[in-house]
Amino acid sequence: MDSLSIELDSELLVQAEEVRAEMGVTIEDAVVMFLQETRLEGRLHFEVPKDTDLLNTPQE
Repeated sequence: MDSLSIELDSELLVQAEEVRAEMGVTIEDAVVMFLQETRLEGRLHFEVPKDTDLLNTPQE
């Protein structure tokens, strides 16, 4: 099994933790589910606009 390490904006992680806590899954489980679904569908489950700013998160 491999591991994955990513850098995230602190506020993004806090907000994601709140959502995942309500769902009863760990962040690790949520990432695995996202990757599994991406593999099964052969695409992301949301539209990514060409002029998106989604990846430009503030740096600490």
